[in-house]
Amino acid sequence: MGCVTPSVQGVADKTLAAKEQIDKLQNMLISDAEKNKDYFFNEIETNLKDANITDAIQKGYNMDIKVEYSSEFSLDKIASVVTAALRL
Repeated sequence: MGCVTPSVQGVADKTLAAKEQIDKLQNMLISDAEKNKDYFFNEIETNLKDANITDAIQKGYNMDIKVEYSSEFSLDKIASVVTAALRL
């Protein structure tokens, strides 16, 4: 079985592909923002009616997109790759 060493270019390519997917997701969420807002306020109205609450006031609405990154890697395995990249 041969030894496989990740390359800096390979990591960069995968990072770029991941960013493109995140951008695509964010654009999809933004394009659905008005539909989601309507759904959100309809759910509030339904729940207020079900609870017999008549004096509630809606102050506003805000939509934020949060993206979290997680990565697992072994420093021992990538140390030589990083060192070689820094020498270039």
